[in-house]
Amino acid sequence: MNAPDEFWSFSTGVYAGEGVPAACLAFQSEGLDVNLGLWICWVAARGGEPLDGLDAAMALSAPWKQQVVEPLRAARNGLKPAPDGFEGEEAQALRRTILKAELEAERLQQARLEPLGLACGPAESQDEKSGEGGGRARAEAGLRRYAGTQVDRVRIAAFAERIFSALEKM
Repeated sequence: MNAPDEFWSFSTGVYAGEGVPAACLAFQSEGLDVNLGLWICWVAARGGEPLDGLDAAMALSAPWKQQVVEPLRAARNGLKPAPDGFEGEEAQALRRTILKAELEAERLQQARLEPLGLACGPAESQDEKSGEGGGRARAEAGLRRYAGTQVDRVRIAAFAERIFSALEKM
């Protein structure tokens, strides 16, 4: 599969899986970029080696997350609840508009990350490439490298477990 928006389709598909939204929020609450976490899992699931493109993916994503995604998220969260004097349907309509913009910003980020993932080399051996176990192991290694010491191994494994469980049901 190498259709346009393959990564976005993967992400929206697994996000619908049981426990995935909560796992993504937990990942995000650690200060990590969910799109990068999903990218690592996507690359690994398609038989690639996420470590091959991780540094480039992080360099590409960091300013976008800081300058675009996080300010949109902060504005959206600032309206939940709306400040005193700004309650009501108009404020909630603005919140929905900002949510749409935030999702579009994440889709654009994924569109820029996708070519980096497609360029990642294949897993070392056919044994590693095949099967969910190899993909999940590569994903966990990539997630650990991305998170560094910021997140413990159990949380990394839990994120990967949710993503790969949802992937099995797609």
